Amino acid sequence: MINITIEDNLELYKDYEKSLDFLSKIDDIDYEYPKNITYFHVYSEIKSDWGCAEEYVKGMHLMLQQENPEDLIISTETSISLEYFVKYTFVKYNLDYKKYLVINDIFKRPSDIKISKLSNKKLFNKLNWNPTYNVYNVIDKLIDNK
Repeated sequence: MINITIEDNLELYKDYEKSLDFLSKIDDIDYEYPKNITYFHVYSEIKSDWGCAEEYVKGMHLMLQQENPEDLIISTETSISLEYFVKYTFVKYNLDYKKYLVINDIFKRPSDIKISKLSNKKLFNKLNWNPTYNVYNVIDKLIDNK
């Protein structure tokens, strides 16, 4: 059973090495949804662009092939909150995310950008690159490739 307290969550959030160690052990856990899920505390006010790393690397590769270096932005041009990300994911498992997720301001970081919505129009115009995955495709891919 996974039992994550707010203190555990905050500690994992602040300590990169501990979070990697925790994540490495997750595959060894025998899941029985939804009994073993406790509350996950997150800060949800920020909205981020959730793209596919594999696809972004292809965009970066195209940039590196150019004769003259240039600053270009890679994005899906769509931003959603972590809460909505979790909601969409839980719906895939027929779970009510509100039973497991607690929105908590303790995780707010002063450096967080409230809304991260970028445009890759310059990249498209210069290199004819556009993402094929949106946030929902990324979540579906994560779920399907468990």
